[in-house]
Amino acid sequence: RLTPIDEQLEAMDRLIEAGKIRYFGTSNETPWGLTRMCAQARATGSPGPVSVQNAYNLLQRNFELGLDEACREENVGMIAFSPLAMGLLTGKYSKAAPSQEGRLTQFARYGGMYLQERIIACADSYVGIACRHGLDPIEMAFAWAASRLGVAAILTSCSRLEQIEPY
Repeated sequence: RLTPIDEQLEAMDRLIEAGKIRYFGTSNETPWGLTRMCAQARATGSPGPVSVQNAYNLLQRNFELGLDEACREENVGMIAFSPLAMGLLTGKYSKAAPSQEGRLTQFARYGGMYLQERIIACADSYVGIACRHGLDPIEMAFAWAASRLGVAAILTSCSRLEQIEPY
């Protein structure tokens, strides 16, 4: 059972009033869901979400199918998660030398989404573009996400410290 939007807003309002949070955001939201929540907040005088956190990377660009417009119109920032497409944009799962370590191979629910021949080929192409231009594929993927209109922040999606130490 999904919690109705008005109940969610009331709960967030109570948390803000109690000083437990300053702001709140949503995650894995749709354009309709975001605009509905913002409209309901305006109608009731409740605070609305300040951010939406959805997957957004060179391989997964659903944000551009209306959520980007909803964010702009509602003045809501996008927090892009999985900018490396769970490691695909690093070359980790390359068709030439696929890794057996990592979330995509350890958890079927992730692998089913990403470990498809067409998607791996696209990821390999992006990694190739980065390498041909003397760029680190990780830096390129982060720079691309950071450059997108409406993106307020990026979650690295790194699972180990050594993955970010060079940066």
